[in-house]
Amino acid sequence: MAMTAQQQAEAQARATAEAQARALAAQQAAPQGPTISVGGRQIPVAEYRAMSDAERQGLRDQITETGAPHAGIDSSTLDTFAQGTTFGWGDELRGLTQGAIAAAQGADFGDTYRRTVDESRALVDQERRINPVGAIGTEMAGALVTGAGAGGQLANMGRSLGQRALIGGSVGAAQGAAYGAGAAQEDERLLGAGTGAAVGGAVGTLAPFVGNWLQNRVRAAQQGQVLNQAAANAPAASEMRSAASAMFDQAHGAGIHVQQPAFGRLFTSIQNSVSRFRPNANLDPRSTGALQVIQQVFDDVMAPGSNVAPDLQDLHMLRQAAQRAAVSSEGRDSVIANTIVRQIDDFVNGLTPADIGGGMDPTQAAQALQDGISTWARANKVGLIEEAIYRAQNAASGFENGLRVEFRKILNNRNLRTQFTGPELEAIANVVQGTTGANLAKLIGRFGFGSGQASTGIGGAAGMALGDMAFGPVGMVLGPTIGAAGRSASERMTANAAQRALGAVATPNLVQVPPVNQAIPSMTERLVRIAGAPLSGQVAR
Repeated sequence: MAMTAQQQAEAQARATAEAQARALAAQQAAPQGPTISVGGRQIPVAEYRAMSDAERQGLRDQITETGAPHAGIDSSTLDTFAQGTTFGWGDELRGLTQGAIAAAQGADFGDTYRRTVDESRALVDQERRINPVGAIGTEMAGALVTGAGAGGQLANMGRSLGQRALIGGSVGAAQGAAYGAGAAQEDERLLGAGTGAAVGGAVGTLAPFVGNWLQNRVRAAQQGQVLNQAAANAPAASEMRSAASAMFDQAHGAGIHVQQPAFGRLFTSIQNSVSRFRPNANLDPRSTGALQVIQQVFDDVMAPGSNVAPDLQDLHMLRQAAQRAAVSSEGRDSVIANTIVRQIDDFVNGLTPADIGGGMDPTQAAQALQDGISTWARANKVGLIEEAIYRAQNAASGFENGLRVEFRKILNNRNLRTQFTGPELEAIANVVQGTTGANLAKLIGRFGFGSGQASTGIGGAAGMALGDMAFGPVGMVLGPTIGAAGRSASERMTANAAQRALGAVATPNLVQVPPVNQAIPSMTERLVRIAGAPLSGQVAR
């Protein structure tokens, strides 16, 4: 139905009134006077100047959380990189630059400075929120560029962990103070500097020890791979003794003997070496027994008209007699017997073709003897490890603890310890000391019921009680179960360490990963130290 003229006039009047009302509301809502743009929002200059640092930080946080545009510019890793290179002062430097440009063009320096600082900080905050990994990485990279020159090289000059900790702590405190002050609010610079100094100093002090710890863990893992390979290929002691006997037979079958003058030289060398101990049959029964055997052979060889000629296998039997005396005795007795063993070894190693008679190839026969002696010595050491593992299986305290006890006996026995090389002793020590994982599993295993001769109800009862406190009634079953699993894992890892020690002893010329050189800062130490400055800024914010 068509509207009358009066109705049309009334509708037009209402529309006009509504438009005027909307215009008046918009005019009242619009900021009065000059404004500045912060994060895409128009804020009156007077209102912005009246804001406190906390209110401006709240404004930046709101901009970052809502993802509002920053004057048409998206954040990037360049923002955080700049913060790193300037030790947290990048936003202030931008503000000074833009403020100076604005002042040169007749604008207000202070307003431009504050607006630029807020925009810059908002960009950095947004980048940290949307790209945390890239942000911290580029910030650390930026700190590396500046920090390496701003005292960073000083921390690398120390030749020990303690020296680098002292220097690194001082440098870290200085860099942390600078970074903390730059990252803090304008009215909290002093607090930020103090917080940054504390964090940076702590990180700089700990960096050498963290780096050294990680290096040692890596080295242990590499040496563990070597030992695992050795354990996989380790022969039994009986197999090694058979191989050594074959080498002795080869030397004996060659018809080679030691010339009388050479054997006389060996006898004289042994006498001169042990005479300073004044061997006594009552005080040193085992070593004097070995000396009597050697004396008897010498008398037979040197008797007038004698046609006795000791061959290379005879030398090994003399060595074995001395070796048994060295292992089974203590104190002076053991020292004297070990002296005899060393003299025989030195003699065999120094044999020349002129010292050997008979046969067609004295050099080859002498090498067979030396290889046999070396193989037989390794077989004896393998036998010691095998015996230790066997005794551990019957230990009343359980297999794992038995392994540690038996291997500790080897380490604590000087006569036995001197038979092993450095890499072999390290492998044995790994059984005694345990790895981090084995020790942790052993600790957990204390809260489970034992098995076999190591059975105990105390640990299981404790596991039930702890499980009940943590998980309720179901924990009374779960606690001891976890404890039993820990005990089993600990036993398995310690047994594996024992097998690695067995492989180490059975392997000739075992490779040893070089020890960590504490005088050289590791890459990990440098990275931890570099991270100290950005971390100081994050804490001080």
